[in-house]
Amino acid sequence: MAAVQPVSLSSTAKFPLKHILVATDFSECSQHALKQAAAIARLHGSDVLVLHVIAPQPFIENALEPPSWELDDVRQQAQSQMASEETVEILAGIQHQMLVEHGILEDVLSQLIEERKISLVVVGTHGRSGFTKLLLGSVAEEIFRTSKCAVMTISPWEPPYLLTHGRFESVLFATDFSHGSMDALPYAIGFAEESRARLTLLHVVEESSVTALYMHEQLVSEAKRRLEEMVTAHPGLSVIPEVEIVSGFPIDEILRAAHKRKTDLIVMGVHKSHGFGARASAHLPWTIGHTVVSRAQCPVLTVPG
Repeated sequence: MAAVQPVSLSSTAKFPLKHILVATDFSECSQHALKQAAAIARLHGSDVLVLHVIAPQPFIENALEPPSWELDDVRQQAQSQMASEETVEILAGIQHQMLVEHGILEDVLSQLIEERKISLVVVGTHGRSGFTKLLLGSVAEEIFRTSKCAVMTISPWEPPYLLTHGRFESVLFATDFSHGSMDALPYAIGFAEESRARLTLLHVVEESSVTALYMHEQLVSEAKRRLEEMVTAHPGLSVIPEVEIVSGFPIDEILRAAHKRKTDLIVMGVHKSHGFGARASAHLPWTIGHTVVSRAQCPVLTVPG
């Protein structure tokens, strides 16, 4: 099997995050996301674009208030919320812009990412459903599924210090060695190097796999070799990464490893297919990446492959 290709330190330890976009619906979750984005922006010298998208809605026409007036009123309310005293305080000293747009979220976001050369989207998650599956909320989920750049999701139950200190202390990179997964490696190394954080490279041998049942030792040995190649490919790292291979179900093992290591950033690669059935390559189905993002008690960075 081919050796792991080295990633240039010039593109990892000093990886650019020049333009950050924060998608907001003015909820408490969105304020958490804004705080984390501001912390990263101060560390990297980034500018921040705060975006709220007004979704198309059917307006009831009447003689006194045409639909355009109603839309203008909604836009003005959104602009007022966006320019709140708390938001201004969070962004103090950071070059920023506040933007209210009307349209389909996916279309607006895609256009802005391309036009503004956005490096990172930050969004808050919220909502629970059932016993085991946590939902992101419609806005965050759409961004997570469709964004063409890295996305950092912030959950509402993360400890406050993770949102404001600006530096990560423990980074967990979860990989299945696929192309999409490996595209996330520079981000994991970059954030770890910027903060001199502990970096763990994790691979999960999935227990439900028939191949894993009969070839477990071989799979573990091969995974260890490939993870160690990633380490030796980066001899100049300030902190030597740890490697970990575990057996189990990917969601549970990624979250367990993050909890055990007091991780404050999980990094995963995701493969974006079109339409229904988009899948995450960091340990197979899209829904696994979705659930890790939803259940994690620390920020999760997903990088499209």
